[in-house]
Amino acid sequence: MHNILGDFQRLSLDAQCLYIRLVTRKGSTFYREYLKYDEISDLDLTLDELRTARFTRDPDDRDFLELLALQKRPDLDSLI
Repeated sequence: MHNILGDFQRLSLDAQCLYIRLVTRKGSTFYREYLKYDEISDLDLTLDELRTARFTRDPDDRDFLELLALQKRPDLDSLI
């Protein structure tokens, strides 16, 4: 059985802080380059920890519309 509270408490402090930051953001899909938090010492390592603990996942086909909405107009224009 998955114990989310226990799993959360086992995360490093950086991973706990980043997870809270992510769940309080609008949306559920984010570009890595827009995740800039001074309190997170190593963002890539922390993201890996969250993925390994299954608190986050890489985007897949289910996220297509949200990923499309994140695109900037010039990027979309270049596809046409």
